[in-house]
Amino acid sequence: MFGLDAVGISHPDVVLDVARHRAPDLFLIDVMLPKTSGIEVAEDLRRNGFAQTPMVALSASSIMQDLARHSGVFDGVLAKPFDIDRLLATIQEAVIDAARYRQTVSGNGETVPASRAEI
Repeated sequence: MFGLDAVGISHPDVVLDVARHRAPDLFLIDVMLPKTSGIEVAEDLRRNGFAQTPMVALSASSIMQDLARHSGVFDGVLAKPFDIDRLLATIQEAVIDAARYRQTVSGNGETVPASRAEI
C-alpha cells in the first residue's frame, strides 16, 4: 500500500530506537500503552527528529481520542474498531499532508504544516 512497509513494535520503550534505524514515513500509535501514553510517545518522537513525520493516533476510548486530538501532535485520530477503508484513507491523507508540509512555505520563510496549522 502506497509503497510503505509496516513495522510493529511491542513496547513503547523501543519506539525511538527503532524509528531512528528505520526512518518511517508514518507512525500509527495507540494512545493507551503500557507504562506511558501514545501522546507521550508522539511528543518524544516529535522532539527527537520526527517533527515532520505524520502520526495517527488510535484509541477505543472517546476520552483518549479527544485528548489525542487536542494534544496537537497527531495528524489524525481513528476510533477503534475502525473500518479498513477509513484507515487507508487516513494514512493516505496524513502522508499527503506531510508532503505538503515540506513544500508549504509562509511569507517569512518558515515552514507551515498543512494539517497541524488548523489545530
